[in-house]
Amino acid sequence: MNYQGHVGVGVLTFGVVANQIDLKSEVSIYEMVALLLITMISASKIIDQDLKFAAFLPKDLRSKRYLYHRQITHSLFIWLGILYFGLFGFNSNLQSVIDLKFNINYYIMFFAIGGLSHLLADMLTGSIPILLWGKYGRGFRIGLNIEFTKKIFVYLGDKLYLPMILGGMFLVYFDGDFEFLILPIKSLINI
Repeated sequence: MNYQGHVGVGVLTFGVVANQIDLKSEVSIYEMVALLLITMISASKIIDQDLKFAAFLPKDLRSKRYLYHRQITHSLFIWLGILYFGLFGFNSNLQSVIDLKFNINYYIMFFAIGGLSHLLADMLTGSIPILLWGKYGRGFRIGLNIEFTKKIFVYLGDKLYLPMILGGMFLVYFDGDFEFLILPIKSLINI
């Protein structure tokens, strides 16, 4: 999946999670934007920095992407560890000692959620290592490694990234309250 597709999946995932935890009532609009940006950056850019590892390989190995891409930066183990740390890492006592004016757990959590949304998209278009490293085609990897599904999801990511972004923003804004859809229907039925 390309950059736009990963951003779309990241924003949609942000919308779903923010909606479920009622983030709008927990943080200011500025923090909401910062959390969204962190999610988008980790979903689209941070995780694919492993592509730059090719510069350190001998020229004859640079074409073999499986040696460096979708390896340690795509480790399910690492990203679940970051999420765990975001959920349970800083307790309120430590937060008050370092006198933070914002909840650092949200920032770590949404950074991890962005990375995990990237992994989800990559699992639909290939495979990722469960632990730190995994040889393609065997071993500790998970995902749909089928050329047909890869083409479908890459195409959908390219074409549907804007609706995914709008869907994520919709979920954040309406906060799970769908009364705005139900009230007009109720008024029509009562007429």
